[in-house]
Amino acid sequence: MTPVQFDSFMLIKDAVIAVTALIGMGLGFYNLWREHRKQKVKLRVIPKSVVQQGINTQGREFIYFSENEFKQTSERFAIEVINLSQFSVVIDEVGFFMKGTKCRMSVLNPITMDQESWPRKLEPRQSVTVYCSLKHLLSLPNTQKIWAAFAKTSCEHIGRGHTKALKQLVQFANKSMPTAS
Repeated sequence: MTPVQFDSFMLIKDAVIAVTALIGMGLGFYNLWREHRKQKVKLRVIPKSVVQQGINTQGREFIYFSENEFKQTSERFAIEVINLSQFSVVIDEVGFFMKGTKCRMSVLNPITMDQESWPRKLEPRQSVTVYCSLKHLLSLPNTQKIWAAFAKTSCEHIGRGHTKALKQLVQFANKSMPTAS
């Protein structure tokens, strides 16, 4: 091997080693980022309008929801909370955020279909749907200021969510109640 061939061989070898080291370092950072994200609380909060409810032919209660359309035909409005974390979490509080303030409007006596106790422990990928009285919600003066639904865990993590149904609920509240001046 001539000295020129040996130098170019060493140059190629060094370039391959450098590229391999950079790829290894990038994968190391990516794995560190993924492990860090696994330890975070992740909640999906979905405000829903109850479109229809009743009892089916087998005697079981059923409820149809809509995230995209608000219907005032039901007596309830719902907030579904899904635990997307890889560990269990305890949901302490569910309710609504209001525009222009840091205050929250909480559902004081959450109604659930399974009648289990509150606060609720959710395992990974488990969900709970909380119902509140639509009549009571529409009678509150702050309903016009709602911009998102929330769920708060026992470790103070707050998940937020908003849908077209929630936006239409607020629009309906604005139409049906005069604004306070």
